[in-house]
Amino acid sequence: MSQGLSLLHRVLTEGPEDDIQHAPFKLLGLKWLPTLTRLQAQELSPYEVGEPLCHGSQDSLMTSPALVCALGRMNAFASLEKLLPHDYPGNLSVLMSPTPEVAFRQVSLFFFEHEIIPDHSVCPSLKFFPQNCSTKDPQMLLTVCLFKPRVWSHSLTKIFHKLQQSGLMLVGLQVVTLDKSDATSLLPAESEPSDLEAHVDYLGSGSSLALCLQGENAVRRLLDVLGKEDSSLWTNSYGSRSNEKATEDVKRLFPDGLCCTETSTMRQEQIRSMCSDPLASLEREQSCMLASVAQEILSPSNVSRPNGGSVIHSPRWQTTCLLIPLNAPLLSQVPTQLEMLEQLLRSGCHLVAGRMSMLDNEQRKHIAETLEVSTSGNEEMTRLYMAPCLILALQGEKIVTGFKLILESIYKDRTDLENVEKMIIYPGSEKEAKQLICYLFDALSPESCHAIVP
Repeated sequence: MSQGLSLLHRVLTEGPEDDIQHAPFKLLGLKWLPTLTRLQAQELSPYEVGEPLCHGSQDSLMTSPALVCALGRMNAFASLEKLLPHDYPGNLSVLMSPTPEVAFRQVSLFFFEHEIIPDHSVCPSLKFFPQNCSTKDPQMLLTVCLFKPRVWSHSLTKIFHKLQQSGLMLVGLQVVTLDKSDATSLLPAESEPSDLEAHVDYLGSGSSLALCLQGENAVRRLLDVLGKEDSSLWTNSYGSRSNEKATEDVKRLFPDGLCCTETSTMRQEQIRSMCSDPLASLEREQSCMLASVAQEILSPSNVSRPNGGSVIHSPRWQTTCLLIPLNAPLLSQVPTQLEMLEQLLRSGCHLVAGRMSMLDNEQRKHIAETLEVSTSGNEEMTRLYMAPCLILALQGEKIVTGFKLILESIYKDRTDLENVEKMIIYPGSEKEAKQLICYLFDALSPESCHAIVP
């Protein structure tokens, strides 16, 4: 990194000694990345696929932080080459775009439009992200992936790890029970009527996991992932089949917006960038209550089915609310909070509602008051200022009053998750749990042992 910083100082303060212009470069964009994804490393590697050093160079690039700079200057490529180390690319500590075409693609991969300072004086004929260009934000497209009932709750880590490897970033999540209209919209129009009816019934039989993903050529990347996997987890999932269908799916399944910076595509398609949680309601908290539904006793074999159908309801079953800040970027690694969530579901807890959202100041303050903690002095609450969060409703036997015991049972096999409790915000009493559920949710899934009623 020191070699790169030294070069950057030279680039910004002086030009090559034999350059008649002897003018420094202009810094148009700067971004620090703690790690590079496989996709980003592939883009930056100076070696072509199939060359002996290609795979090793990608692994090397992914093991250390990176400072990405967008630079501008007349005759930029020839001038910058004169400043590079003699053994370039050497140990890969410094890399540059080889051509203007590659430079534009790499800028689009690493920067949003608002993160680039346009300087048309550098080259009047080449403008970054021109207003009338259809390739503006070309890589940051959206797609939707939906995991159907009874296949996903024990495989969250596997799902997010696979999507991360493909270079897709999570910007929306909903745990949803599809109605007939939504279910029908996800099926091919040419489906046989009998197959269509059976599939619609299946999609409405339990909770599905809907993910909105963002990335370069997102639709094709997701379809490639789905096409290569042969396990029931992936073969029983849905992916948007085109950019047009992806836009339709996003609007249908994520009508309240997404947890990401607004792109030109989102602006054009009127897809909102979320800045507060649209479901949180103080009025509902004050006027509604959490009531038990009719109890149903099933065999143990049905209870063990992940997130599927009804579950055993008993007087000892409770419903709680978890808030999980996602302060680890899902493009670089799978947060340990998601691993903990999977372990909770494996331990007998059931997810009956959930979404990815953003909380504004008033919403964070109200949650802190409900839990009787300080928004500034409490480490967990402070994390809500830093990132999107998962808002989840879980049910299980003594899940409120015995939540710490459930965590301790998980720690016996997963000692690496012991610190994750500090990253999860949860109520300490049934009163707090009921208040949070009514404040943050307008309904729970049909298989829930409780319902939100006036």
